[in-house]
Amino acid sequence: MPHEFSVDMTCEGCSNAVTRVLNKLGAGETMQRPSSFISVANMPSGLRKTRKLRRHLSHGHGCIINHWKHPGGHGVQFDIDLPNKKVCVDSEHSVDTLLETLGKTGKAVSYLGPK
Repeated sequence: MPHEFSVDMTCEGCSNAVTRVLNKLGAGETMQRPSSFISVANMPSGLRKTRKLRRHLSHGHGCIINHWKHPGGHGVQFDIDLPNKKVCVDSEHSVDTLLETLGKTGKAVSYLGPK
């Protein structure tokens, strides 16, 4: 059964921290970003300087995709909704284990209930 958590995430770095700890919980499988994911780090330098592109990128961190489903590791699937600061985790682990794991990000975490 999926569980919904509120995590105080403000940027892509925060959501990456959530992804990292949940992937470790699920036996550490590495998540591959889809080829459609655009990051400032891998854009040609000429494109980084355009004002139009900077306005299109969300809060200057290169994250265009804010809501994204993650395959996770063994027995863990999760969905991060950055704008609403919510994480939905479908896992065999207990709620206490999931709260402890999400707390390792250093962000404020609260359990909202089953989804």
